[in-house]
Amino acid sequence: MNPAHIGVCGFSAGGNAAGLTSTFGNDRKYAAADEVDQVACRPDFGLLIYPGDFWDKATGRLSATVKIPANMPPQFLVQNMDDPISPLNAILFAEELSRHKVPAEMHIYAQGGHGIGLRSVAGLACTTWPAACEVWLRASKFIP
Repeated sequence: MNPAHIGVCGFSAGGNAAGLTSTFGNDRKYAAADEVDQVACRPDFGLLIYPGDFWDKATGRLSATVKIPANMPPQFLVQNMDDPISPLNAILFAEELSRHKVPAEMHIYAQGGHGIGLRSVAGLACTTWPAACEVWLRASKFIP
């Protein structure tokens, strides 16, 4: 495994966790326990699939807990517009990435709701996101 090509992926609340993990840089949140912990803890990329909890409903803005560092790794985001968990979570996060010049790609689909995961569903364009992600990973040189 190439230690310079380790990413983080999360769906829904896990998408939030993956995004926040990407903001930590090399600030390890626990004491190193073994040789694996000698590898940098900053992920090299993030895959955020219909992430939640980035949008602060009270202010209508990105949550104040999100702080984009200068060394934020590239991010790939997927969102469905009919998701009952507001698409603003992904959209506002992507906008903040753009403002900080963080390489990012976002795919917004009309339909698919929440929790589509990796399964293929006939007639839903959103189920093609894994193929789009593969293209992005190859173009970004994370996979051959």
